[in-house]
Amino acid sequence: MPVLKVYERAIVNARTYPSALARSVHFAISPDGGAFEPLNNNYGILFPKAEISPEDTILERNAAHPRIVRTGGAVYVAADFTDSEGVNLRPNQVYLWKTADFQHYDDLGLVDKGALPFDAEAAGDTLTVTVPEMAALLTRFGRPRFSHIELPEAVSRKSLPAMAPVVYTDGSRDLKPVRWTVLPGGQAARGEVLQAKYPFPSACGWADPMLFRHEGHWYFLATNDNTGDVGLYIRRAETVVGLFAAGNEPVCILPYDEARGFIQTFWAPEYHEIGGEGYILLAIGGKQWSPHAHMMRLKKGTDPLQPDAWEAPVRVVRADGSDLAPGKITLDMTHFHWKGRDYLCWSQRRYNPDSGSMLFIAETDPETPWVLKTEPVLLSRPLLGWENQSGTINNEGPFPLIVGDTLYLAYSGGAAGGYSYVVGFLELARDGDPLDPGCWAKSPCPECSSFMFGDREGPAHNSFFTGDDGKLYFACHAQRPGEDNHRNTSITRLHFGANGRPVPGLEPEEDLPEEARFVTVRLTE
Repeated sequence: MPVLKVYERAIVNARTYPSALARSVHFAISPDGGAFEPLNNNYGILFPKAEISPEDTILERNAAHPRIVRTGGAVYVAADFTDSEGVNLRPNQVYLWKTADFQHYDDLGLVDKGALPFDAEAAGDTLTVTVPEMAALLTRFGRPRFSHIELPEAVSRKSLPAMAPVVYTDGSRDLKPVRWTVLPGGQAARGEVLQAKYPFPSACGWADPMLFRHEGHWYFLATNDNTGDVGLYIRRAETVVGLFAAGNEPVCILPYDEARGFIQTFWAPEYHEIGGEGYILLAIGGKQWSPHAHMMRLKKGTDPLQPDAWEAPVRVVRADGSDLAPGKITLDMTHFHWKGRDYLCWSQRRYNPDSGSMLFIAETDPETPWVLKTEPVLLSRPLLGWENQSGTINNEGPFPLIVGDTLYLAYSGGAAGGYSYVVGFLELARDGDPLDPGCWAKSPCPECSSFMFGDREGPAHNSFFTGDDGKLYFACHAQRPGEDNHRNTSITRLHFGANGRPVPGLEPEEDLPEEARFVTVRLTE
């Protein structure tokens, strides 16, 4: 029978795998109780929530000595609740999680040992699971990789398939186009399976990237680290590849301007169509460092590459016209349309003392989207270890993705220019109210991290776009290994696992290896 093991890891160092990551609950699976394979790339899966100090700052809290037990039709995972030094802060309690399907985990928080439905001291670190339960664990926390291309051995030369089903190790699939060539003699055909692969980096020194189509052209927006994040720049091309072609120089459409107070932190620009109008949402700061969310509208019938095609940026305000977040900074604003209504989501932070960056959400009027309709609601705070470590305490960079009846709000945590930068999801079901935090489910662990790539680190602050081939892509910034704070644009295909969830951490060679690109079939009449 398969066996599931829970464990904590040793601390690597403050940059790569600090206490907040190492002291979490890790999973490993064995099909027969022999050799164990770490799940989630040997990254933690269950993290206890941090505590809030009287000054409203976040206090790191970790999990140690994890154990697992099945009782009463459910599986429980328990761990000691420790500080960053590993000291057990609640000897008479454990931090508890519960699952019925190994896909979803209820965070039950701190529970007295005497109130547990099992003996916490007698519980071990392994659990026998069923084959379907092992499959559920592998689907949720395993790593899908290319398995094979599913084509018949022989086909009619008149019926050569235009698309090839590509199968992955978790059973998920992707249809990829095939370009066929009939071989000499006419008895066989050789096909080249096609998948766009973008080099990394696609653009050096460009962070928080967004790609979008407008009136038949492709455009690229990003934070320009090459200018010290001063100025708003845009590029245009006929293809995605063309956006990064040599000689395609970006155009500055919003320059440094002391008179208007546009001086620094031209951060995280995003283009969205709201109420039939085109807007760029971005953060801008004045002489005193204090970035705030702004919007600038595209004038009808104008060329987006011309600075005068854009109206002057206006600051996003509350319904009564007052400051969006008095005494705080606001940035990384995004927009989505859901069930007939428009919403803005952004990152907000208070300093002295540092609250950590948090995600807020509000409804807005599409006629005047820079004016909120509702009061801001706190949606997410970085209470989990993967959101607050390596010296950063972040929930930032939200971006929406609607898949069927589910709204995924991708967001980033960890060090924005470092190894620990990661992407997590907030999920909202179709009948959920975006303004009710209780309707959202937060990823227990990152959906994308440095652990998922061999040639890039800190892959986060992302956006999604649909390419010319109709496939979804995951654009983010990342760095070359070891090059902290050198942020570059990264683009990979967004895969969907066997459970239908988005998988943003698929390396190009795991998607379609070079040696698998060519296939041959026998031809029949």
